[in-house]
Amino acid sequence: MAADTPEYSGDTEKQSVMRKTELRKIIVCVLSLALALACLTACKGKPAGEDPAASSDPQAIDESKWTYVRDSSLPDFATMVTLDDSNIEADFLKTGKGLVTIEQHIDGDTVHFWNYGKTEIIKARFLAIDTPESTGRVEPWGKPASLYTKRKLAAATRIVLQSDEDGRALTDSNGRYLTWVWYKTADSDQWRNLNIELLSEGLAMGKSSSSNRYGTVASDALT
Repeated sequence: MAADTPEYSGDTEKQSVMRKTELRKIIVCVLSLALALACLTACKGKPAGEDPAASSDPQAIDESKWTYVRDSSLPDFATMVTLDDSNIEADFLKTGKGLVTIEQHIDGDTVHFWNYGKTEIIKARFLAIDTPESTGRVEPWGKPASLYTKRKLAAATRIVLQSDEDGRALTDSNGRYLTWVWYKTADSDQWRNLNIELLSEGLAMGKSSSSNRYGTVASDALT
């Protein structure tokens, strides 16, 4: 006698198909939810219009919030040297000393200035120091050093460039003028030497610091 075929075999196959379909739907829903959460996490906290390239920069800093607090217990090396400010209303390019105004900020130790009279641009490289890179290949503390220089000069009421030799402006192998940068602020009548200030604040490394006009103080600022 032939075995009876179960009457419910067709229903079982349908139920299996339905279970597989439902499982696929659940998997799709879970994946969609995971993707949505990932997008939400990535976008959370980003201001509208923020440059994605800038936000992915591990060295990027918020200029509006970053501040540098000086240790008041340390000597103020920037005022331990003195600028002879006679005849500063002159063209640095011709005399090696003169008033300037900012044309473009580049980084911590390089700034472009207008000469006295605003007839030529002086591409200045600060003497005796080397700040970490903040353009192209960004190095640790490059951005803070650059911002420190930018803020100090932006707040200055007067800026003077001085060559390491009296009477003439000197250049490096790249054609940049090697300079000491002096500035005054509204709340002080004293000239401050920005090169030495960057050394003393730990934002720059020394570069032939002892073999120049202010070598002794520049070297002391490193210790």
